[in-house]
Order: sequence, then structure tokens, then C-alpha cells
Amino acid sequence: MKELKLFNSIINLTWIGVVFMILILGTTMFTNFTYKEETKDVKIIDVVKSPINKNLAIGKALFKSKCAACHHKNMKDDLTGPALGGVTERWSTYPKEDLYNWIRNSSRLIDKKHPKALEIWEEWNYSPMSSFVELSDKEIEAILEYVEM
Repeated sequence: MKELKLFNSIINLTWIGVVFMILILGTTMFTNFTYKEETKDVKIIDVVKSPINKNLAIGKALFKSKCAACHHKNMKDDLTGPALGGVTERWSTYPKEDLYNWIRNSSRLIDKKHPKALEIWEEWNYSPMSSFVELSDKEIEAILEYVEM
């Protein structure tokens, strides 16, 4: 009889533990689901519906795929290439098309003896920047907006 009571107590405690675990897991799953939904909504509102943030998102994606291999993500420190923070200011004495041309094909600007292109080329030990001839003006604008934010 004692053994049966002990067995029933163990079974009852096991069921209480199982119910407790289900409640904890259920709460955790619901919380994560709610958080993901809120995050998703924020992305939709901030990125898709706002042209400014959409441009930043495009710029960030392009920076990661085209620039991050050579330029530090904090925009303040040099890496293989120079820090990009303040790049538009450093090129401000020239038409913006010159900076766009530098980004698309630095070698062409160096060959044309552009003063800023030669300055950067010499400063970085005669290493030309990778060419990105496929980038449109809008894409370059998005990258620069992201870099300068």
C-alpha cells in the first residue's frame, strides 16, 4: 500500500512538472512570436513605407555587399581602404559626379589626372579602388547616405 501511494505521488509530481513546463514553454513561444511580429511591423513601417529609411536600407545592403570588404563598418577607421565617414565633405570642392566616377572606376579618374583621385591613390600606396561600374547614381546616393548617417 505504501508503495502504491509513493508511486501515485511520483506520478502526480511528474504531471505537475509537465504542466509547468508546458506553461513556461507556451509563454516563451508566445512572447517570441509577439516580438517577431512587432519587429516585422517596425521593418515594414520604417523601411518600406518611408522613402528615407528605404534608401538607408538599400545603402546599407549595398555597403555590405560592395564596400565592407575594404572599408570599416564604423566609417571612422581605416581598413584596406580609407574610413568613409566624411567622404562627401572631402570631395565637396568637386562636382558630385567626380565622386560617383571615383566609386565606379577609380583607375579612369587616376588616368585623367584628377587631383583628388591622385591624392587618394598616392596616400593609399598606389592601390586603385575596386570598380563598381554597375552602380547607378541612385545606388551610389543610397550608399553615401548610409555612410554619412
